Amino acid sequence: MRIAFCVYGFTADVTKLQPWLTILHVANYLSEHGWDVHILTDADTGNFLDGINIHVIDSLRATNKEQVWRMLNVIGAECCVVLTTPLNLVSSGWYQYLPKRLVAFLSYPFYTNSELLRALPHLTLEDIKTYYRHALIPRVVWAGNLRRYFKSVVAQSPRTANRVADAASAEMMRYAIPAGIDLDVWKPCDLKPELPVGNTRYLYLGWTKAIRGFDVLVRAFRDIAGPDTELLVLARGATDEELAMTQHRLAAAGLDKSVRFIGGWMSQEDLRSEISQASVVVLPFVLVPSELPVSVMECIACGTPVIGTDIDGLPDAIGKAGMVVRSGSVGSLSEAMLLVHKDREALARMRAACVESRNNMMSWRQVSAEWMQILQE
Repeated sequence: MRIAFCVYGFTADVTKLQPWLTILHVANYLSEHGWDVHILTDADTGNFLDGINIHVIDSLRATNKEQVWRMLNVIGAECCVVLTTPLNLVSSGWYQYLPKRLVAFLSYPFYTNSELLRALPHLTLEDIKTYYRHALIPRVVWAGNLRRYFKSVVAQSPRTANRVADAASAEMMRYAIPAGIDLDVWKPCDLKPELPVGNTRYLYLGWTKAIRGFDVLVRAFRDIAGPDTELLVLARGATDEELAMTQHRLAAAGLDKSVRFIGGWMSQEDLRSEISQASVVVLPFVLVPSELPVSVMECIACGTPVIGTDIDGLPDAIGKAGMVVRSGSVGSLSEAMLLVHKDREALARMRAACVESRNNMMSWRQVSAEWMQILQE
């Protein structure tokens, strides 16, 4: 079968991130199984995938629909997977040129207005431009185009798949296929935590930005900080300037001496060790750019519970292997963090749930096999 993926911004540099990571694995798997795979994108970094045809055009916007149409006509795919957001559902202008077997891969979480309003105090001007442009599209408009052109929708959580498909049509086929994970890499570490009995180590991973809930975390930890609690921040990829700014923010909150801070990048093995030695990982996202941060699954696979927020695919991914709190809420987060510290039986139950959750996680080959089955229907 000949298939085309219509993917904005597809380069080698972004294939470690969602949704491009999923497309990379699925495309490679299909190619291995004899499919004629084509990727249509607007980013030119050369053909970096063996056995897969990458076609570069100027843009996937409606203003370039004639070039898109010509390239799709040359490809002649029997099936197309399109990265879908509210904005491109009404602005692409070239869906009518695609084959009837059209699958929407939800690369944006399709936030409700109430979720965006709750997040507003934590957003920069650039964040507002990124997320609120989608909110400007009336639901009835994007849902109508989804119903008109697409056969089915695929998301990484049942919550998102059902939310979007229900908006378009109760009869629309919807599939929830989670991200895959390398279980040979992400597993509990043999090292035991170097914590005194009764102490709790909270671990935060990623950029120290307000949209990721870092400011909420600082305020929540300030409420519960004591001699038997510790917060470790792994600000992966942070520059020296960003580290200095974050240290200044911690000092202003009176936490400069009670928070341990590591910037830059560390090896995968060292990262796994830090995750395994934490009591709990705290990822209080206010909004996420893609539906499910893979870091949530990686932490749970290492046997460490996660405190996350009630947005997108996070509740489905966390389940009983952690706690879900209201996004942007300092009080809700501090209560959850304090519970982990005070109730060791609850923490033990969450750790046991991590093992069960890990047993149900799928490898990338299993994920890709599910994709192939859907695309054949």
